[in-house]
Parts: sequence; structure tokens; C-alpha cells
Amino acid sequence: MNLKKTILVLSVLPFFLSACGGGGSGDSYESSPSTQFRNGDQLYSIYYNSNDRFGLNYIEFQNGQFTYTDSFKPLNSVIVTRNRIYQTYDQAQNTLSVNSPSHWTMNIIDDIQTDIEMERVNLSGKNVFDTVLPGYRNIDRNDLSPNVRLFIAKDGLKNFSSGSYCYRKKAEQNRVDYLQLYPNTSEPLEESFNQFYEDNLLYLDLLNEKNPIVKFQLAKDRWMGMNFSSIFDTSMKISLDDSTAIEFESKLYPAEYHQTLKRTTDDEYKLYEKLLMNDEVAENRQRYQLLMANIEKGCTYYNKTAAESFVTIPGLR
Repeated sequence: MNLKKTILVLSVLPFFLSACGGGGSGDSYESSPSTQFRNGDQLYSIYYNSNDRFGLNYIEFQNGQFTYTDSFKPLNSVIVTRNRIYQTYDQAQNTLSVNSPSHWTMNIIDDIQTDIEMERVNLSGKNVFDTVLPGYRNIDRNDLSPNVRLFIAKDGLKNFSSGSYCYRKKAEQNRVDYLQLYPNTSEPLEESFNQFYEDNLLYLDLLNEKNPIVKFQLAKDRWMGMNFSSIFDTSMKISLDDSTAIEFESKLYPAEYHQTLKRTTDDEYKLYEKLLMNDEVAENRQRYQLLMANIEKGCTYYNKTAAESFVTIPGLR
């Protein structure tokens, strides 16, 4: 069995890479903002990585949609659906359409799309640190990394200026079930598909035994002549990275299994609440609390006015 699969400590991750919206924060929501996006408008996302660095990215609005650095370029991955295969050299769209203030769509290629529910939040007068790193103020200063300590010491009382706002994801749902693999950058697995599937059967039993709050299911199917197997978390509605693989060109590759199940931050928050109530390990409890704070207070995208408040953050690249 793969050594990864012998580790039974559940690593719960939010399904949104950036902070997402939730309830009960006391923020001012704007479901119908008076201003619409115009060509050239930019939205910014800020992230913090394990190297104690902050990073800032932006997307730009053009002709009804936001574009990324990889928009209208080769897909650089293989996408498999029940009735089609997209190759690495096929041109991807990779844009974010704004259909209405609350309904956005991520366009990957053709009908491989994800519908996203957004809410706009007024940040004027809100604390910058508590929005960028929700929940970190409650952590002992000695346990914080140097740049985070410097951030809270230098700008811990700084508030967003008037006209600042952000967008938070509330939910997302894929329109098509698909698998995505990266044969150009990932190594094929050494085991056969049958061996991988047998490992998944054993791993599924262990996961459900050790993690009674979170339920896992096993999928096995054959699309476009290629066998695949995946274990997915029915609470978070995501597949496990080390337990999803598909046969491609006579080799077995790790993959991501994306289903058409709707995922909401409300469901995510409720799961963290249950995990928090049933876990006595201090490190795990702190992680759940941070994830819950992230849902309540964090943002996915900031407007330019809000992003101007980030220029003094220590370690920002």
C-alpha cells in the first residue's frame, strides 16, 4: 500500500483556495452593487504561503469576463469526461464570466464550467489584518511567523478606506463530471490499476473507521476506455488527492475527480464545527477555528481600493 495511505490523520481543507464567505460576521453585504465592471477593471487576491511570504495576484475584466495569465493558452492538462478527452495542447478558455453580481462562471474549456455564487461585501472601515488573516489575532504571538507578527504589530489597527469592497464565494457547482490529470508534470504510478483499486478498498475502510464524522465513498468507473478509481469526501464533496487515479496511454496517473455536486461554505462551516467539538488535539482545534474564521471574515477578490491597503504588508511580493 502507498505510504501516504497509511497516514490516517484527516487533513481537512477548504474547497475554495481563497477565503470564502459565511454568515454571522456582521459585514455589510451588497447583493446588487450600483457599479458594474468595466473593461480594464481589476480584482486582486492575496495569499500567504509556508515561506512566510504574502503574494498579490490580479485578474482583469475585458468584454464581460475576467482573464488570467493562462487564459486562451494550451490546457497543459488532460481532462476526461464520460464522452470526450481534452489534450494538453487544446486551447483552454480559463476565464471568469460575470453573469450577474451574484452569479459568476469559471470557463475552463467548452462545457467544462463551474457556476459560482458570489456576494459583495463592503469593507469600508473594516480591519485589514482580520480580513487578510482571519482568526490569527487570537493565536499566541510566540506561535506566529515573523512576518505575521510584524504585520499585526505594524498594521494590526489599520482599517480599509472608504470605497473598499470584496467578493466572497458562497458556493460552487461543476456543470460536468470530469477528471483532470497532468501527464507532462506528474510521474505515473508504479502500481497497476487493479492494485490501486484494492488499496483504495482497504483505505476506505480505514478512513471511515478513524474519521466517523466525515464519510467517504469509493468510485470506480470507465470513461472513454480508461479505468479510474477515486475516494471522495461526501461532506466536502471533494476527492482525495492520493486516492484518485486514471489509466491514460497505458499508464496509471494521479488525477483530480470533479463532480457536479454543489459545495457551499455553509456546509463547510458546519463540518468544521462538528470536527471542533469532537477533537481534543490543540493543533487540530486551532486549524478548524482558523478555517471557520476564514469562511466568516475572509475574501476571495478585492477591488483596487481595498488592495491599496496591502502595500505595507511585510513580506509582500
